[in-house]
Amino acid sequence: MQTEFTTRMQFLLNLPAGISFLIVSVVTTPAALAGLRFVRAKYSTEVLKENHEVEAIIFNAFGLLYAIVVAFVVFVT
Repeated sequence: MQTEFTTRMQFLLNLPAGISFLIVSVVTTPAALAGLRFVRAKYSTEVLKENHEVEAIIFNAFGLLYAIVVAFVVFVT
């Protein structure tokens, strides 16, 4: 199984950068849009609005952790 995955990745690495970008974009964008459509169909707007404040706090926490990691990388290198 590992060799099959490596072969697929090697195929993308051997293509020109622009074509690899297009292939990856064409695959991941519909997947993200399908996930968004699934969540919007499963949960009502009211439920999503109720959880908005909690999401903001969690998003800010991850942003802070990311900033700290980037700062360590910048100052160490």
